[in-house]
Formats: sequence, structure tokens, C-alpha cells
Amino acid sequence: MEYSFAPITLSVAAQKDMLLIVRLTSAGALTRAGLTLEDTDRFKAAAEEACGCFLSQDVPPERLTLTYTCESGRLTLTADAEEPDGLPGGIDPDEAEVIRCILAALCDQAEITIRDGRVRRVRLTKEAV
Repeated sequence: MEYSFAPITLSVAAQKDMLLIVRLTSAGALTRAGLTLEDTDRFKAAAEEACGCFLSQDVPPERLTLTYTCESGRLTLTADAEEPDGLPGGIDPDEAEVIRCILAALCDQAEITIRDGRVRRVRLTKEAV
């Protein structure tokens, strides 16, 4: 059975103590997408790691906006930084690539968008089987 649902958007302060809310929202979206329990656990960990990618910068963004979409059994999480341009203290490109590899091991696809040395977007995708 292929699942689909309208987008779910969550905006949270870019703070470590908000990661529980991200995990719980991820669990709800994953359940609606029809993922297995194992895939749900892996994707929740990937969502938390994706947020950690933003938080590990010298100057984290003010907020994160996470959007969950599911079309034809394909769940996508897009996490965007809400911050003004010109903030200092980005992320080392090698560190970003290591994080991307970890994310790719937890889901089917992982992309990290870096602009001006800062993480601007992380996109994760998982196919329900």
C-alpha cells in the first residue's frame, strides 16, 4: 500500500533541548508513511543528526523549519535554517561530508546544502517498503 499525506511543518528554536520534539514529530510522520519500526528508528536518528548538523556550527541558526512530505510511499524531511545572511562560524566541509555519510547510512538519500560556509538545508528521503 502506498501512503501519502499533506505536508507537516514544524518550526522550533535551534536548541538541543528541542530535539525530542523533532524525534516525536518524526515518529508521527513515519507512522503515517507506513515505515517499519526499524526504519522509523533509523529515520528518527537521522532527523536528530540532521538537526545536530545545524547546531554544531559555531553560531547556530535561530530556528529550524522541518517539513515532512510523503508521496507514493516516499517520505522526505527537509530541514531549513532560519537565519540572517552573514552569520560567522560555519561548518568544516569535511565534517559536513562525514555527517552526510552517516545520514545516508540511516536513510535512502541525504543531501546537505552549504552556502557561505554554513549549513542551510538538510534533506532526507526514505522509501516505505
